[in-house]
Amino acid sequence: MIKLSAQSFEVSVSGEKIQVFEQNDLPHALGLSTYKFARIPYRGESLSVKITTNGFDFQDNDWSISPKRYKIEGIKSGNQLSFDFDRLGYVVIRFKQNQDFTKRLVLLFEVPEVLPEERVDIVESYGVDNTGEKNETVKIQAALDDISGSNKALYFPPGIYKSFKLDFRSNSRIHLSKNARLLADDTALESYISDSETKINCFLRIEGVENLSISGLGILDGNGTKMVGLSHQKQSKIFSGMRLILINRSKKIKFEGVILKDAARWNTHILNAQYVSFRYCKLMNNPVENEYLGSLDGWDPDSSSDVRIENCFGWAGDDAVAIKCTGVGSQ
Repeated sequence: MIKLSAQSFEVSVSGEKIQVFEQNDLPHALGLSTYKFARIPYRGESLSVKITTNGFDFQDNDWSISPKRYKIEGIKSGNQLSFDFDRLGYVVIRFKQNQDFTKRLVLLFEVPEVLPEERVDIVESYGVDNTGEKNETVKIQAALDDISGSNKALYFPPGIYKSFKLDFRSNSRIHLSKNARLLADDTALESYISDSETKINCFLRIEGVENLSISGLGILDGNGTKMVGLSHQKQSKIFSGMRLILINRSKKIKFEGVILKDAARWNTHILNAQYVSFRYCKLMNNPVENEYLGSLDGWDPDSSSDVRIENCFGWAGDDAVAIKCTGVGSQ
């Protein structure tokens, strides 16, 4: 299993140690590392948050807590910052007032996990490997095909699910548990190259779909920083990037709770679609642009209507939300 770790921060909440994750998995020495994040269940009671920095110092005039409208009063003591928090929401802490994104921490205060009652476990029912060691495109795609119209949720228990491009189907419910991570395999680019009229490369494709729900506290991970910033640097210059999610000619598509992470270009492209919603989702692109990484938008509603993005967090390398009309795929 790929290990997510971050050495710059230690986080505890009301005396409980909280794991800190990286926005991407590349070693710090490669210069593509960026902000960290931690996930904190909020159950309606005030929480005492303590953050300790390791490997660097910060001064009184270095740190800040956003958003300002929360009016959080932080207290600094040595290399520790503490404050109380009593709501659902998202907090960004800067420990240096510069463009060193590795000195920034995102705290996600989320609702506790609730699993669907009627569900099909993809590991138990399809024998899918969830260690991240094996590419399971064929089995995962079969499960996505079978769940359509079943009135049950396809359930991804905790683990790492490595895959090439996947297609979602109509009348489906997908639920990713917390610590479930659907990860784009970076070993080859061919699978992600578009075979449709849009000519848009992507990892997760929702095309010609109606009535789809993707929920849970799991992660949809485009692995974009590694894909184009390390594994395929030369090809990336002619590859024109890869969406994490492409929603095309579809309607009644719902996302709730999931993390949309590390696209190789625009994160979520909503094209010629209608009635698409995102609630309590967390979008996390890499803000470090270089000769390989660029145009790292967040949500891109394109020639679409009735798109709702509410109670979400978005950190993109470019526009977090960019409404547009490119004319791609127009009839």
